Order: sequence, then C-alpha cells, then structure tokens
Amino acid sequence: MAYGCNLGLTRMAHATKHVAQSTLENTVNWYFSLDNLRRANDAVIALTGKLPVSRLFQRDPGQTHTSSDGQKYYVAVDSIHATYSYKYFGQDKGLVSYGFLDDRPRLFYSTTFTCSDREAPYMVDGLLHNDVVESTVHSTDTHGFTEVNFAVTYLIQVAFAPRIQSFQDQQPYAFAGMDVPDLAAYALRLGKPLDRGLIEAQWETILRLIVSLIVSLKQKHVTASTVLKRLNSYSQHHPLYLALRELGRAVRTEFLLRYMDDQNLRKRIDDQLDKLESTHQFARAVFYGQNGQFRYAGKEEQQVADACKRLVQNVIVCWNCLYLNQQLFQAPPAERQALADAIARISPVSWQHINLQGEFDFFDEALTDALRFDLSALLTVEW
Repeated sequence: MAYGCNLGLTRMAHATKHVAQSTLENTVNWYFSLDNLRRANDAVIALTGKLPVSRLFQRDPGQTHTSSDGQKYYVAVDSIHATYSYKYFGQDKGLVSYGFLDDRPRLFYSTTFTCSDREAPYMVDGLLHNDVVESTVHSTDTHGFTEVNFAVTYLIQVAFAPRIQSFQDQQPYAFAGMDVPDLAAYALRLGKPLDRGLIEAQWETILRLIVSLIVSLKQKHVTASTVLKRLNSYSQHHPLYLALRELGRAVRTEFLLRYMDDQNLRKRIDDQLDKLESTHQFARAVFYGQNGQFRYAGKEEQQVADACKRLVQNVIVCWNCLYLNQQLFQAPPAERQALADAIARISPVSWQHINLQGEFDFFDEALTDALRFDLSALLTVEW
C-alpha cells in the first residue's frame, strides 16, 4: 500500500501500527521485484476467476473479452522516463500507465511508458504475457490499433475488435483479382488492391516473427512491444513490414464490415471499454497519495508502483466478489437465481466502502471481528 496508494515508505511507517520503516525498506529491497508482484497479481486474479459469481459479469460465457487503455499521470521528479505533453500536463512531464482488463473484471497486466510512445505496440505485451487470462477478443480505443496489430493478433488467434470512430470513413481493401461489386452506393471506396504474392513470399518470415515474440516474452528476453516498435521503425519499403501491413489490412477489412453491420458487436465493444474507464477512476482513488503524482525517476520503480497499485485494485475486486459469493451461498436455493440476476446488473469494481486512509493495522488482533470466508464452500455454490 505504500507504493500502491502512493504514500511512500516513510508515511506508511508513520500510519501503521507496530511496523518500522526499516522493516518496510527491507521488504521492498528483498521481495518487491516485478516478477514477484506480477505473480502476486496473478494469484489474486486466479482466485477471483474461480469464484462462481465472477461468471455473472461475462456477457458471453464462451468468450473472454479483454480491453486495454492508457491512463496519464504526472511525474513530479526529473526522469528520462517521463516526457512533456502540453495536452495532458501543460508545462510538466508525465507518463502512461497502460492497463488490461477482462470481463470478470480483473486487471491482469499493466506497464508504464512515456507519453511520446504510441500505445499500439504495447497491446501485444499484455495479450502474450499473462497465463491466467487468455483473451479470445480484445478491444482498444480508436488510437490503440494499427494494421500490424490486426495482423499479429490474427496470427496469435485473438480476435482484435477496436472501437472505431467515424468508421464510415475507413477504407476497405480487397485482393487483386477479386470480383468486388460497385460500392459507390454505400459511400465506400476501395483502397489499393492487396498483394497476395507479397504475403506468401514473406509467410515463413512472418511465422518466425510470431514464434520469436511468444518465446522471447515467455523467457523474458525481450518484450513484444520492443520488437514491434523496431519493426515499425523500418523503412516503409521493408518487405516484412509491407507483408504484415497487407495481411493486417485484409483482417481489418473483414472486421470493419462486421463492425458496420453488427450493432450488437459495437455495443459489446463499448461496454467492455466503459468497464475499463471505470477502473481509471478506481485507480485514481487508490493512487491518492502525493496528489496522485509519480515520484519515482527510475523505470523499474515506476513499474513497481504501478504493479502495486494494480495489486491493491485486484484485492479489492476479489474481496467484493468473495462477499457477493457469500451472499449467494447463504441465500436459500430457491432465491439464488433472482439474487444472481441482481448481481449481474452491478459491478465488483466498487471502492466507496473501502477506507484507504487513516491508520493501518495488519496484526491478527485487528481481524478478530472480520468477515470470514469458507473458500471450499464458496467455490461450489450453484444456482
């Protein structure tokens, strides 16, 4: 909470009973690695996913719909990992906390980068990194996609479904030689014909790229965003880049036509992105210390603070799901379905009942009258 609520170790020690600042510092130095924090987050979201009540928040039980978006934060110290952005920070510097959410809703990945970086390359990091949440459909806002992203997500078997503003102005594509009817009546104009031969010529290289992305990320050699940023920096005439762009345009065209035609698809995408917007407010409420500004100059410490913030959020969501599951378990069997229908209309992303400020006491005596959960019973509740 010292990092996740942005209090700092000194302030946290003063606000905590029976815990010295030296103890907190030793704990951070020995245990607060990014790998440990990510494993802690994975353990919490895995428990949340096992609770039967979490299934109530999925619109389609056969799919795992995820989304990602960036949130801007001021950086109050001089750091090379923060940049100026007059639109968001005026004369000050800031960074982006890029988070991923599934439809349970669980925050399963996050990272930080400068405001000058595009969000699109970092999307693949979250999709490939996590073993607990395996996305089948992923959504971003309009600025979060590129044609290369469409190609990569297609190849890793994730349906990319971004929200597209002014979709009627987007340009569809067709392969050379295809018999396409006149689209003038629909106010659509085809782009330059796609080159199937270019994709076929680079197909083996494309597959090697995807395999290297997956293996490198699993072995923590390099992130997918690093590879994709390098790829995007190539000359526009590089054959691998051109082949991925051609493939991405084909996949994007297929999605664009469905997006135009299917109102329910657009609504599902909007609903998932709205859930992510509510977690931005949640993050601001949790990261309240020091006016919500990052005061860490180093990249790793910034990411540690971001991972701790996500861990506090996931713990609160997990507790809310445990409580709701308890209510289902205690309700008479004949009333459980009506209660489940009511729970499905709310969200476990709620924090107004949590006191994040004041004095903290983590000793067992403070939990004497705390609510207890029988996990073995809660995991088997049916309705």
